Amino acid sequence: MLRRTLNARGFVAEGWRQGINTGADPAKLGQLENRIRHLHAKHDAKVLLIGWSLGGLYARVLGHRIPQHLDLVMTVASPFSGDRRANRAWKVYEKLNDHSVDDPPFEDDIAAKPPVPTIAVWSGADGIVAPECCRGKQDESDYQVRIDAPHFTIGTSRACIEKLIAAIAEVDAEREKSS
Repeated sequence: MLRRTLNARGFVAEGWRQGINTGADPAKLGQLENRIRHLHAKHDAKVLLIGWSLGGLYARVLGHRIPQHLDLVMTVASPFSGDRRANRAWKVYEKLNDHSVDDPPFEDDIAAKPPVPTIAVWSGADGIVAPECCRGKQDESDYQVRIDAPHFTIGTSRACIEKLIAAIAEVDAEREKSS
């Protein structure tokens, strides 16, 4: 639904093409890095990267590693800040992965703001991830946007998707005004 709506609004939205995201995987990160380089070259435009839930962790790492290929990083209900166990899924995460939530296989500090514009979308009604972990501290992202919806609804509900698109438009307008 998110990609379909973005495409209908004039974006060229593409999925990550790596199946269900169950956790931090250096091989998948490398594939994503190559894919973003390819998309930047193919479209002759920097990539607006949206990461939902665990996907936001990849998005922030990529924001640090290849900022020259990214226009903006948006995390949606992504626990990038604070206590990695401040969510209802950390035990499942550890059962599905060969590492602890406290010791992901990336050296990158996902809480540190990447050197590209960032939007952290969070929900007070998430139900899976603590809101403060998705919002982050003031210096960990450029914009914090509250969209109150359950974790699995925030990226699938038409109303929520409209708010995500509105946040992107607002940030773009602000950046254009200041340039």
